Amino acid sequence: MKSLLPSPQERVLLDGLLSGVCFLNTERLITYWNDAAEFFLGYRAEDVVGKPCCDWISGTDLNLVSFCSCQGSLESCIPASPISGTVPIVTNLRHRDGYWIPLELSSFPLLGRRGKVVGAALVFGSVRESRDLENRLSEMSQIAYCDALTNIPNRRYLEEKLQEALRLWEEERRSFVGVMCDIDFFKNVNDSYGHDVGDEVLKEVARVLSHKLRASDVVGRWGGEEFLILLKNISAEDLVRRLDRLREAIGATVIQSGMVEVRVTMSFGATEPRKGETPASLLSRMDDCLYRSKREGRNRVTFEPA
Repeated sequence: MKSLLPSPQERVLLDGLLSGVCFLNTERLITYWNDAAEFFLGYRAEDVVGKPCCDWISGTDLNLVSFCSCQGSLESCIPASPISGTVPIVTNLRHRDGYWIPLELSSFPLLGRRGKVVGAALVFGSVRESRDLENRLSEMSQIAYCDALTNIPNRRYLEEKLQEALRLWEEERRSFVGVMCDIDFFKNVNDSYGHDVGDEVLKEVARVLSHKLRASDVVGRWGGEEFLILLKNISAEDLVRRLDRLREAIGATVIQSGMVEVRVTMSFGATEPRKGETPASLLSRMDDCLYRSKREGRNRVTFEPA
């Protein structure tokens, strides 16, 4: 197998993208699979790296559907020009859990010395953010994983993702941070403006949370005005900076409901898993951090390292 991998710096950039990225070498073997690709299709890098992309057509290996309909040479899935990529196409790709997702797919040549094509990069992502979210959540809702009001994952889905994240941390040391966040003084919104306005606030906060996080992150409604976020592979410094930006974005959002304009703020409590951690113990420490933010004035982030 001819290896084709991004440099360490390129890997940092690619893993931070919202689009899925897959590298193929000249033998049409997958050599790289980024975090967003795992998010969109559910397969981890170790599930697909080293496997022929054409196996995905017949389902003889991974029981997946190929990015393309060809089984020929590499040139059939890369553009003729080394300068620009193919015109994006919309295609359905099957998630590891069996459901179909409409995604926009482009391919680009990977060039070696003297401009020789040494592989291809396949880039896939949302057709449009709203359509992508609607389609993924449509599938989730069929198995009771969608919050009916906010159209983001619900508590049941989050509980399963938290258990999975803890298992991967224990078995493979895949780092993550759990974050519990809560709308400040939400009861006052309901009391002052009514529950219809309160519902609009919840929906808008859910929208901001969903759009401001990375594709590899998980966010959902835990219950009431509480939301849970799981962030993978993030440093303490980047975590606090990212949550502060999220907090500021929520504070700057004006929620319009009829003639009423409402602004809210949000408090955050974040922590990392420890040895022997259980979902209950991790959630308890998230709550402790959240209420520390509340006690210290609200509209703030409290992070407790492991």
